Amino acid sequence: MASKKEDYLKEFYLKIYDKNHILLDNSINNLCSLTYKTILNGQGSMQFSIPLNEYKCSNKLMFLSNHVEVYNLNNELLWYGVIVSRVFNGTILTVRCVGYEWLLSGHIFKEDITYYNRKYGDLIEYMLNSTTVNLKIGIKLDNSITTTREIKTGDDLKDKIDDYIEDSNYYYNVDQDRRLNIMYSTGEVKEYLKLEYDPEGFSNIIELPEVEENLDDIYNYIYAKSEFEESEIEYVLESEKQDDESINLYGIREKNLSVNDIRLQETLNYKVNEELRKDKYPNISLTLKCVDSALCPMSKVNIGDYITVSLKPYFGFKSTIRVLEIERDCKSNVYTLTMGSLVYRPAKPQVKKYRN
Repeated sequence: MASKKEDYLKEFYLKIYDKNHILLDNSINNLCSLTYKTILNGQGSMQFSIPLNEYKCSNKLMFLSNHVEVYNLNNELLWYGVIVSRVFNGTILTVRCVGYEWLLSGHIFKEDITYYNRKYGDLIEYMLNSTTVNLKIGIKLDNSITTTREIKTGDDLKDKIDDYIEDSNYYYNVDQDRRLNIMYSTGEVKEYLKLEYDPEGFSNIIELPEVEENLDDIYNYIYAKSEFEESEIEYVLESEKQDDESINLYGIREKNLSVNDIRLQETLNYKVNEELRKDKYPNISLTLKCVDSALCPMSKVNIGDYITVSLKPYFGFKSTIRVLEIERDCKSNVYTLTMGSLVYRPAKPQVKKYRN
């Protein structure tokens, strides 16, 4: 490790492209700060600051809607996205960026559309082609799980994609080539990667985090019913599933799963099975700060991975937990990991616009 925290920023540089992804500059490195975050099934973010008197700090390069890529000195691509905000403050410009998932927003459907018995991958591809979004399909699901969906005029594309991804329990991202990828699963079990806090021994966790374990949302029996009408005929589909091991440990906890217009039995069964898989054990939620180490090289940790966390002062707590968010402060080279079963986020603030 370098002796001065400031030295870490010299290990990174930026490439800047215009909104059409035409390269404008490939070596911006005189930065005051740099942090980037990746999120499971979400929109990542990145922020950097640069002196206003830096000759590469120009309106052309820092223009809103430009594309940005973050690299290390090994020329490894670490993050990519779009400039969406810039703040001038004295001698410093702070630039905020978000992942390419942002390109899905700001697009609405211009007419009512009904998609009958579509595979989820095909459905989302058709939705992209029905709007003005400048994205293509990369990895596309190709399986027998199908659905029927209705789109209304004015519906937002990103909201619909988020709904369908959540409903199907799939994963998605937008890659560096602006391709939307839809996946059955993401991440791997990497129990050999260990983050530890031991006040009397080795620690690569730099401070004790708050850890919450709770039974608030544990359910080990799931039931779902889908009712719909087609060609003036009413249909009812039902599905149920339970986990005996969880019931023996914690007692039976039942949930009536709310489903949205599912018209195939196999789709309903899949939804119930996936809900049970997520809900049958207590939720664990924690956010911790850690540093790179031989025991857990952060270059090997990806979003969606399951790694081992050991916190000796907490009754010898040790568990394999999923990584949901990774944020890296490139100046200090400290990583902040959000881990657990779910990410709890506050509701978005309501923005009110006043006009004369």
